Amino acid sequence: MAKTISLALDAMGGDGSPQVVFEGAVLALKEKKNLQFHLFGKIEAMRYFLNEVPADVQKYFVLHDCPDVIDSSMKPSVALRAGRTSSMRKAIDFVKQDEASAVVSAGNTGAFMALSRFVFGSYEGIDRPALPAIIPTVSTPVIVLDVGANVGVKAYNLLQFAAMGITFYQEFFKKQTPTVGLLNIGSEDIKGHDHLKEAHVKFKEASFEYAGFVEGDDILKGTVDVVVTDGFSGNIALKSIEGTATFVKTMLHRALNRSLLSKIGTFLALPSLKWLKKQIDPRDYNGAVLLGLKKLAVKSHGGADAYAYSRAILMAARLSEREIVGKIEQSLFQISQSSSITNTNS
Repeated sequence: MAKTISLALDAMGGDGSPQVVFEGAVLALKEKKNLQFHLFGKIEAMRYFLNEVPADVQKYFVLHDCPDVIDSSMKPSVALRAGRTSSMRKAIDFVKQDEASAVVSAGNTGAFMALSRFVFGSYEGIDRPALPAIIPTVSTPVIVLDVGANVGVKAYNLLQFAAMGITFYQEFFKKQTPTVGLLNIGSEDIKGHDHLKEAHVKFKEASFEYAGFVEGDDILKGTVDVVVTDGFSGNIALKSIEGTATFVKTMLHRALNRSLLSKIGTFLALPSLKWLKKQIDPRDYNGAVLLGLKKLAVKSHGGADAYAYSRAILMAARLSEREIVGKIEQSLFQISQSSSITNTNS
C-alpha cells in the first residue's frame, strides 16, 4: 500500500476559494487515493463545502479554523507582520512542523513567497528561490524559471536557477541529462546585459548540458529542456505565451462557427480538435514550486478552476514522493564543485 501523503491547503486563497479547493481536492483523489488533506480557513465556509463533498471521501479532509485571510492586495511585508493567524500562514506552519509534506495555495503570490521563505528558510548560500513554469511545446514540455519570484538577479543566481531547474526536470520528466539554455535577445556571445554574459561563462564551466543563449521563440520550439532567466523576463514570456494560447483558441472557435459548412467541418474534425485543446490547455500545467526552500511549497494560479487546482495538488504529491527538496540540495552541491553558485562579492 502506498504511503499516505498529507498536504496542507490554503482553503481561502484564490478567486474561487474555498469551493475550488474542495472540488480540486476531490478530483485529485480520483487519480491518487493515498492523499490526506488539511484545509486551513474560515470554519463555517469550509464546513459548508465539505458537506458538498461525496460522503465516502469526506474522511480525507481535516479542517483547521483560521480567523484571518491574506487578500490579494496585501503587501508581502504586511503579510509577514500581520498574517500569523491567516489561513496561508497556518498552512505553511503546519508543513514546517512536519505535519504535512507540502503546502498548496492559490492566494497572494508575493505573500506566499515571502511567508514560505521566512518560515521554511532556503538552502545555505541560496538567497533567491525561483518559480518554474512548465510550458508545452511542439516536442516535449519545457521548464522556464524564474517566472516571477525575482526581478533583478546576478549571474550566480541564474546558475542556481539552472541547478534547481535541472533537478526539477529530471524528477518530473525522467530525463537524466536535460539541456539548458539562457534566455537572451540573441544567440551571439556579445549580446545581452553584463550579468547574462557573466552567467554565460559560468554555464560553460558548469557540469551540465549547456546549449548557449536561446531566444523567446526557442521556448515553444522546445530547443532546450530548461530555459533560465530572471523573473521579470520570465513572467513576461509566460504571460505572452498564455495570452497567445487564449487568442488562438478564441480565433479558432470563431472560425469554426462562422458558417454551416465550417460547423460541419468542425464535427468531422472533432477528435483532432479535442486533441489540440488538450495540448494547449494551460490548466494541465498549473502549479509552480518555490524551488530552493527547505520545504515544499506549491503556488496555484489565483484564477484556477477545480481541474487546474487538482493539477497543483497532484504536482505537490508527486514531488513530495520523489523527495525533490533533498535532491535539489544535492544538485546545488554538485554544480558548485564546477562553478561558483554563491555571491562571492568579487
